[in-house]
Amino acid sequence: MIIFVLDFVISVAPLFFLHLGGKFAVGSLAGGLSSLAHAVALTISIFFAIYPKASTNFARPSLYALPWSSYVVFGALSYVAGNAVLFMTYITIPIAEGWLAKSHPFAASSLFSLIFLVNTVVLSILLDVRLRADGLDYHEARLRDGGTHAVVMASVMLCLLIGFTLVTVHFGLDAPPISWSVYTFIVVLFGVLGFVMGYLVPSTAEAYIESNKLIRKSSALDGNLLGWAAPASQPIVKP
Repeated sequence: MIIFVLDFVISVAPLFFLHLGGKFAVGSLAGGLSSLAHAVALTISIFFAIYPKASTNFARPSLYALPWSSYVVFGALSYVAGNAVLFMTYITIPIAEGWLAKSHPFAASSLFSLIFLVNTVVLSILLDVRLRADGLDYHEARLRDGGTHAVVMASVMLCLLIGFTLVTVHFGLDAPPISWSVYTFIVVLFGVLGFVMGYLVPSTAEAYIESNKLIRKSSALDGNLLGWAAPASQPIVKP
């Protein structure tokens, strides 16, 4: 919920500094709904980074290697899901004529959905590194994870903004008159978002996954399982 709200705020914030009119005007409805769609898609990308590791062995690391094939599978699923969310939003909301998302919604959604793919893969790797370390201090290395993901998200957003300009010109459209200071502001904001995700998500997910492993081991050893700590779908083993 924290990341969902933060992403929504970060997506909306630049709109207050754009002051664009004419064919690049951004209405409050279009800006709000597109920001909401981005937050939903980002949340889905986090889901694909965490849930498979909590529910399948396919996505979990071994002592000797990271699950590279799972990064491909769930990264692709994250990309497709994010693309679908953005595309449906772009073809539904009222967008000014000058924007790429108006005349070429699939191209715009396909471009900006790359950030969801990267988010899933990087969070998955950060979580797997933690799981392989098998540490007991879940607060350890949070700053490292946050800093790593901050650099990744800021770099990806920079590339997407450059790509957005190039694709817009490629389709024969005018690039929106947005100053480089605003672009820099957007990159910094997504760096902050990346730091928060890297700081919170891998450590929290690790704590959840490891606690469930301990519960299952306890159940296997003495037949005593804490009912309140078991998922609803997991049968309680009785002595």
